[in-house]
Amino acid sequence: MFKVGILISTMNIRISKIIRVLVFLLPLLEIAGFIVVGSWLGVLPTLLLIVLTTFLGFFVIRTQGFMTMLQVQRRVQAGEHPAQDVLGGALLMFGGVLLVLPGFITDIMGFLLLIPAVRGLVLRLLVHASILSSGPAGADSRAEPPSGRTIEGEFQRADKKKDQS
Repeated sequence: MFKVGILISTMNIRISKIIRVLVFLLPLLEIAGFIVVGSWLGVLPTLLLIVLTTFLGFFVIRTQGFMTMLQVQRRVQAGEHPAQDVLGGALLMFGGVLLVLPGFITDIMGFLLLIPAVRGLVLRLLVHASILSSGPAGADSRAEPPSGRTIEGEFQRADKKKDQS
């Protein structure tokens, strides 16, 4: 159990380092992408392509948000758990946000999230990572006090006025 905790902790540190590097490198890569595509297509077509993907991203965010809400309502009315629909809708919305951001790399990632098979793969990876980082099934960190002891007793609110009858 202890080894698993260390492994998960190390994975979280690695993931946070990767995210920091990506946040630093992504704008540089996007600028390089603008230069490459701009030299290949020209300035005006490149700008029009960026504007087109931005509008497409807004369209995806608007329509998929509404569709996700309808799917969740149908699941709840049928007595089913809507978690997969909510997460799938969130990935679609994230894909739309990536399309709104200016740049070809974010556009490619956004378009990939619009593909159901890719979205399903990302969803499975997220669920798997969530299960690994949450610990054993049924474990709840709030179930016991930090000391491991349970203290029983009674209490009375001091700020409540006593009844005067």
